Amino acid sequence: MKLKNIILISIFTLACVFSAFAQSKLGHANIEMVLANMPETKSMQQSLQTYQKQLAKQLESKQLYAQEKYKTYVAKVEAYEAAQASKTEAELKAMEDELKAMETELRKLDEEIKQETAKAEQKLAKKQADLMAPITEKLEAKIKEVATEKGYDYILNMVDGAGVSIVLYGPDERNVTKEIMVKLGIKVPEEAGK
Repeated sequence: MKLKNIILISIFTLACVFSAFAQSKLGHANIEMVLANMPETKSMQQSLQTYQKQLAKQLESKQLYAQEKYKTYVAKVEAYEAAQASKTEAELKAMEDELKAMETELRKLDEEIKQETAKAEQKLAKKQADLMAPITEKLEAKIKEVATEKGYDYILNMVDGAGVSIVLYGPDERNVTKEIMVKLGIKVPEEAGK
């Protein structure tokens, strides 16, 4: 008896949820297209490229230093191998100690470069998030304006960031991509209504 009541309550709850959802007015937009056409996004991309070049330049000097150290190490290894027959045991031991010290320094440099590369990637991601925040806020505000004006309860994104379609079908009259772009003052490309 209890199981029957639970099933009936579950069915009733689902029916209410679907009924409420069916009464909602849905719209859809290609947010990726809107973002790609916003001047702020283009400016952000230029700023990110400049910042990425600065970070790369900082890493480059350390990488060049490590490359020079490695060349010196290789030359000393070759000198050590060539000196096997002509040097005394004490001289060879001194050369081995120098090579071991250089190996340690090279490992340390390699680890520092890896850490600095990871830090640079984190800085770049943070910079992108910081630059993207006001763009996203502006876009969200315009989406809300269009939704309010058109009476939509929900605006769905037609395509996700990877280009995968989220809205597989939607009537053209519910596509609000053009309206959002107009609100943002963006020239509307021909494919915006599709």
